[in-house]
Amino acid sequence: MQKSKIILASLTAALMLFCAPACNNDNDIDPKQPTGGTDEPFKKQDADAIEKMKIAGKVAPEYLIPTADYDDFVAKVNQFSTKTSLMIGCSDKGNTVVSPLSIFMALGMATECADNNTREELLNALGVTYDELIGNIKYLCYTCNQILSQDEKSKACNLVKCVNSLWLNPNADTKEKGLEQLTNHYFTDIFKLDGNYDINKVITSYIKNETNGFLSPELQLSNNAAMVLMNVVYLKEIWEEFGGELSLTDKKYDFHNYDGSSLSTPLLQGFYYDGKAETTDSYRKFYTCTNSGYTLTFIVPNTGHSIEDVFTADVLNQKDSYIYEDEEFVYKTRCLFPEFTAGFDGDIKGIISQMGVNDFFNPGACDFSRLTDSEVYCSKIKHVAKLEANRKGIEGAAVTAIEMVNSALPIENPKKEIFYDFVVDRNFVFTLKNRDGVTLFAGVVKNVE
Repeated sequence: MQKSKIILASLTAALMLFCAPACNNDNDIDPKQPTGGTDEPFKKQDADAIEKMKIAGKVAPEYLIPTADYDDFVAKVNQFSTKTSLMIGCSDKGNTVVSPLSIFMALGMATECADNNTREELLNALGVTYDELIGNIKYLCYTCNQILSQDEKSKACNLVKCVNSLWLNPNADTKEKGLEQLTNHYFTDIFKLDGNYDINKVITSYIKNETNGFLSPELQLSNNAAMVLMNVVYLKEIWEEFGGELSLTDKKYDFHNYDGSSLSTPLLQGFYYDGKAETTDSYRKFYTCTNSGYTLTFIVPNTGHSIEDVFTADVLNQKDSYIYEDEEFVYKTRCLFPEFTAGFDGDIKGIISQMGVNDFFNPGACDFSRLTDSEVYCSKIKHVAKLEANRKGIEGAAVTAIEMVNSALPIENPKKEIFYDFVVDRNFVFTLKNRDGVTLFAGVVKNVE
């Protein structure tokens, strides 16, 4: 089979953000520099190498509107988020965070390349039909690529990004139609790897640049991989409009860690938001917001209950039922919470397999014929995530890399106004959602230091 020739024009050196309707194109981020912060600039030789490998780039939409069933689609994405977060579970070693959005996007791209039973199994795992996916994925990409605030020079300093890419082996045979579907539906940047470069070094450099140096993972991908489908999510957001720091409480609170120890520490003092904390027999729940309206919700087990009691589908899927007012009062509540860091680094192939995806991982059964006639299958789904919440704001990033190898290669073994204070004073579960309610990150915090 002749190799497909890609006729789409090459655009920028690295993914540029889709602009919100109110944003001007002059405010796009410099693709060869980190987006704000003081991290070391992306090495020019790395940027040049990656630019030479790009053979096609997406065309960002000028303006998109949601479909009539977008809210229903978001609900299904969040059901996938809950299922994925729970199946990955808590780390025995410490605090855990994953990005269900990143996993959803990467599997969505795989669905676009797959056909027949392979596609059906992936769609069933995602919990959507193909029409629902294609009808809504563009707007989901659009809303997850926004400039949230700018500095005095109109340069983006706080933002959310959701970047899709496809990395092809120099010898990979692909179909033009499949590549066009990826660029049109998922705004995917497509790269053909240069055989003179190590795949892991190149992709790590790309991820580091897209996440402002915040995430620099070792993906341990095979240099013989036929292709890698990858999604990168990055969020940097502040609490206060002008970037000031949250105040600390005057008094110290005893934060009760998962291991039974406790730490006497001041807590971050959030702002008052409408509502009264939800309280059940097993947990307490309330939220705080970033400057741009992203919601960080804390689910705190009551005394006598554990994270395992509240890190459940019933709790995570429970609709908010805060009481905002009654005949006598209007309620306002603020969260007092600790600074924290959480992370994850692992192969989630086994997790996705438990969702009923089988052919995708089977060398003899995987049907990727919408992208290639080569016999390929998924050998690894690497997910790496990290999130920090401090006095300034929130910074989080994640990558999901799906490695597709040729079936002829040997199979590798997988590696193992009345005002309340809502005090987060013990190990807790958290979710971080955007303004549409899409879960970007979810996890548990067992210990603070």
